[in-house]
Amino acid sequence: MRLDGSCHCKRVRCAIETDLYTPFLWCHCAICRKTAGSAFGCNIKGRRADLEVLGAEHIRVYTAEHCQRHFCESCGSPLYILDDRWPEGCWPSASAIDTPLPVPPRVVHMFTKSKASWFEIPPDAEQHAGYPALSIDEYHVKFGWPPRKA
Repeated sequence: MRLDGSCHCKRVRCAIETDLYTPFLWCHCAICRKTAGSAFGCNIKGRRADLEVLGAEHIRVYTAEHCQRHFCESCGSPLYILDDRWPEGCWPSASAIDTPLPVPPRVVHMFTKSKASWFEIPPDAEQHAGYPALSIDEYHVKFGWPPRKA
């Protein structure tokens, strides 16, 4: 599925082709909370080689631990994350995606050990103090979403 996205002021536009578009991993780490300005960050996974960016001159990068967080210098919108631990990957921010996304069939909360005290996670939700045992790719394979192209 091709996902088109942009920052709030539209100076930066991005696109990525990915089958891993269901944003079901919600990260509650302090870095994601602070840089997203929310109770959690929600990113989609794609391949770095498939990321297209227009308006790259308006992008600034904030490096937090291993992650390079790309955002618009004008409006501050988070756009995508690159992480050299996984050099093939790219994680667009779900909030920057303009293409309608499906309702995720499952939500997994990670880094709940540092979640905001004012945010309540439903007690029946899958929760992990740190990274879950499964990667985004492995969740998609295990639950069969989205159906893989032949």
